[in-house]
Amino acid sequence: MKVGLIMRFLDLSELSIKRLSNAFVNYLEGNGVGHHKVALTLDNSEQIVLMIEDKYDRMHMFSWEAAGAIGQEMNDIVKSTIDPMLEKMKSREER
Repeated sequence: MKVGLIMRFLDLSELSIKRLSNAFVNYLEGNGVGHHKVALTLDNSEQIVLMIEDKYDRMHMFSWEAAGAIGQEMNDIVKSTIDPMLEKMKSREER
């Protein structure tokens, strides 16, 4: 049984944004999705914007309400954002 640390997204601080960004990088790498760059920013304290540049120089962009993310587990935020696109991103890796 694998036991991991559960981290919650508690606020909109720079540290929390950095930790969430690292969680995205780890999830992509753990699922074999190559990328050049992952950037996570806070837009006017209302929207969190995630940009992923894949290794083929294609940009994937996601955004969601920042207030809705507060108090959520970081893994849940990452999975709910990436999982709908994961198979498509992985299939591009296999070509």
